[in-house]
Amino acid sequence: MKTGESYIRVIIPVRNRDDFIEPTIRSLNSWKGEVAITLVEHDRKLKHKNKCKKLGVDYIGIKAKRDEPFNKCLAFNVGVLVSGNSEWLLMHDVDCMVQDRFFTNLLKNAHRHRSGAIQSFNKRRVLYCTDWLSKSLIRGVTDVNDLNEDSDGIFTCEGKAPGGSIFIKRDLFFTVGGYDPELFHGYSPEDRFFWDKVCVFGEICSANNPITDIFHLHHEYMGNTNPQFKKMLKIANAFGKLGYINKCEVIKYKQEILSSWL
Repeated sequence: MKTGESYIRVIIPVRNRDDFIEPTIRSLNSWKGEVAITLVEHDRKLKHKNKCKKLGVDYIGIKAKRDEPFNKCLAFNVGVLVSGNSEWLLMHDVDCMVQDRFFTNLLKNAHRHRSGAIQSFNKRRVLYCTDWLSKSLIRGVTDVNDLNEDSDGIFTCEGKAPGGSIFIKRDLFFTVGGYDPELFHGYSPEDRFFWDKVCVFGEICSANNPITDIFHLHHEYMGNTNPQFKKMLKIANAFGKLGYINKCEVIKYKQEILSSWL
């Protein structure tokens, strides 16, 4: 069943991450414009429906099979397909909090760059929060609006992130065939693959004017949790090396797969 229409639709995939859901959604809900949020849970035991009702956001539960790994791509695609129409989509990770002017800044960046896709933060890097700062944000002791790159408990890395939070026109999302659940699951290069598909149709700009930051909550490193990661990386690398025509052929095939569900 389709949920209500909005100008911006936020899609948040989740498995567990119980402590992150409320602070992240509350930070996204701070804007007074036309934004709707859909949380998509993919797990064997679905447990976040009541929390979403309390927070006033839409909820989709995808029951996972026994030992089925988390599939963020599946959650993103289902969230877009089931949610109502919107001009813009925000494909957003549950561990990333934002500040009050987040959506205002994104729209200004999109209009200034005349771009159909914006990475929702500056310099292709998030601002990482230490464990103690993350706990303070989760408990509401610290206000995310009081933070910046120089705040205590904040650190960052060289900007190379292909995901985390992507602001994209709904039409462009369908043009590239959405995300790729048949290729990627768990900790994988799914964001890079999606990024490379979008870049076939134009540059993904950074939210650098006005400068926009997002704040990544601390959690354990997941990089060694997927035994199929190397295989998935080969797939992503192979697509990246294709020429323009061959990339378009792959994307056309993905378009047909996603559009068949409309």
